[in-house]
Amino acid sequence: MSFIGILRNLAFVLQRWYMSLDNRRITSLAAMIVNHLWNCPPGELCQCNCGSLAKALRMHPVALSRRFSREHGKPLVAVLREVKVIRAVGMLRDGTVGSTKEAMAVVGYRDRKYFNALVHHAFGENPTDIKP
Repeated sequence: MSFIGILRNLAFVLQRWYMSLDNRRITSLAAMIVNHLWNCPPGELCQCNCGSLAKALRMHPVALSRRFSREHGKPLVAVLREVKVIRAVGMLRDGTVGSTKEAMAVVGYRDRKYFNALVHHAFGENPTDIKP
């Protein structure tokens, strides 16, 4: 299934939940998005951003970001960044990718200096020092 197909399925499920649930249980929107990010195939993770999620959910990106922040306690872009960095480091440690450049490409980062800073901030080490 393509990335767009996965987002459409996610959007359908989320819209059904959103339309049918009361306010007490609507917090599942944030949980479902986070679950989708963790289970998204690595090659499609690079395409996953606030805009694509909002488009799939037929919401404005600002509205989605605000709602996610209210429900999850963190901004959507921060969670996206964390998931991408953790999954990239996991691929480096597992040996799924051979180099930092490949890991960056899989999760959608182009700037090596920025990626190194994110990994160093999250794990306290440079991505080049991570070995399988």
